[in-house]
Amino acid sequence: MSANIIMQADSSISRYGRALIAAMPDETTQLLTDLCAPSPFAPEPEAPPVSHIRQSTVGPNYLAYLNRASMFVDNSAVPSPTPSPAPVLDHRRSNSESEARVKSPSPRPSRGSRRQQQQRQQDAAKPPASKRYFAHFLEHEAHFVRFLEAVALNRYGQTLDMANGKSVAALPFDDEDAQEQSALWNTLFELYLTLAAKTETDEARRASDQWLDKAMRLLKNERLGYDTSHVLIIASSRSFTPGLVFLWEKLGMYEDILRFWMDKAEQGDVNASTAAFACLTKYGPEHPHLYVLMLRFLTSTPELLGRHTTELGNMLEHIEREKIMSPLGVVLALSRNEVTSIGLVKDWLLTRIKESQDEIRAVRAELLVDHALRS
Repeated sequence: MSANIIMQADSSISRYGRALIAAMPDETTQLLTDLCAPSPFAPEPEAPPVSHIRQSTVGPNYLAYLNRASMFVDNSAVPSPTPSPAPVLDHRRSNSESEARVKSPSPRPSRGSRRQQQQRQQDAAKPPASKRYFAHFLEHEAHFVRFLEAVALNRYGQTLDMANGKSVAALPFDDEDAQEQSALWNTLFELYLTLAAKTETDEARRASDQWLDKAMRLLKNERLGYDTSHVLIIASSRSFTPGLVFLWEKLGMYEDILRFWMDKAEQGDVNASTAAFACLTKYGPEHPHLYVLMLRFLTSTPELLGRHTTELGNMLEHIEREKIMSPLGVVLALSRNEVTSIGLVKDWLLTRIKESQDEIRAVRAELLVDHALRS
């Protein structure tokens, strides 16, 4: 697509984009896709002969479409350009200037200037950034998703289910493209959650799980280049629990995951404490301090402790086996309030006392033997 067509199409859409999408959403979405990320598999349209080009048509269907679509837009507020007066030509000066140009040959452009000119031409012909048109899709989320997914595929060679390996961009890729790519996937993630929350109709409710599945596939694909901190904020604000837990796990924030389920349990979610124990089983062996947090959590309310007496016993055995806490530290943690009864941990305490007595007897025997050998 030539730079002239891109500039004129971009100018028209920037001016009338919101009205165009409202009037013809499908056609405008396709037009923006072709403008920002033309398909690498689509053949280039053949240019018509110069003699057949009318003044009103500059490019292949793009401006013609915009002229047709402008019928839906109120142009009354747009001021008409004021024609400038025709310049008065001085024929004597014009002839002298022409002779001077003939006599003095124009300087030959250097290689550097030619390269700079070629670079400017390439920059001018580069498709505009898709971020320029994000605001036009207000209240048209489904078309917005279609546009962004098409740009990701045609311009960056990326999809949600792309295989492992390095993606190949369909167009030259630079730092500006990397920023746009990140903004594209961040926006798509938010759109997926927005559409999943729409439950006004039966069709929207049926599609909700599909949008949530797309959101998780986006997060799990490490090659899409989204901003982890940005999508973490979105997942938190939309209460997207699977995404939150996945991102916390990705960032190594295991304590945050455990505290999240603890807070849920304190708010009355009866299944949250089970999820907390699953989290402890998964992350506890490599992060022993999580057992200390869980021990204090279990002894916070009698109801919680009553539901997980078996888990408490298993946890105490693991703490003792791995030497995570001393018996005195465990006793202090259990006795910080009146929730834990002695009878609940009596067997564990008796076992620890017996072990301590055995250790004392063993040390005393060693001391007696050592004293006898010295005497």
